[in-house]
Amino acid sequence: MQKILLLDFDNTLFDTRSFINEIIKQLFNSLRIPQELINKVKDEYVKRLEKSTDFDPEVFLHLLSKENNISFQLLKKVFYESNKCYVDAVYKDVFPFLNSLESDIILGIYSEGVIPWQQLKLRNCGLVDFFNPKYIFIARRKTAPNFLEKLPEGCTVVDDKIEVIAALGKVGNITPVWMNRKTRENFEGIRTIHTLEEIFNS
Repeated sequence: MQKILLLDFDNTLFDTRSFINEIIKQLFNSLRIPQELINKVKDEYVKRLEKSTDFDPEVFLHLLSKENNISFQLLKKVFYESNKCYVDAVYKDVFPFLNSLESDIILGIYSEGVIPWQQLKLRNCGLVDFFNPKYIFIARRKTAPNFLEKLPEGCTVVDDKIEVIAALGKVGNITPVWMNRKTRENFEGIRTIHTLEEIFNS
């Protein structure tokens, strides 16, 4: 019987903070926009969001274009086509882990955010081909009851957020696993891992 493994994207497969830092440097290097200005626009935009996962690069780049009087299309080209920034943000254990999996494991994604943005990151960082398109689940609010109902029964879900793990723990026939890359802390009553290779350790 095939096992279904759903992996969160941001901060589980992809170091989002590292990516943002590097893409800001790339905007400076390519277009000579002061990093202080980029950070100012970003921080003011993020403060208005309900959740950090609501970040939409299209909105951010429009704001930056207006603030700096620079072409939106030029900003978009640098932001979306600097593939090295995306690839370098993938955690070091991800590609070895995915390449080592047996063929009886179906891989999917369980992610929260602006859907086209999440899809673009998945493509640009070179991970998309590892995942079965049928099992790529992306939503603006991934713990919404109507979205949780879409998850396949019997799947294992790995996520870095405690509140998401708690919500998944209330869903029958789903095994939640907390990915804690920041500390060695464990979450009482829930399986905790610190690297992907620990997923199948007994």
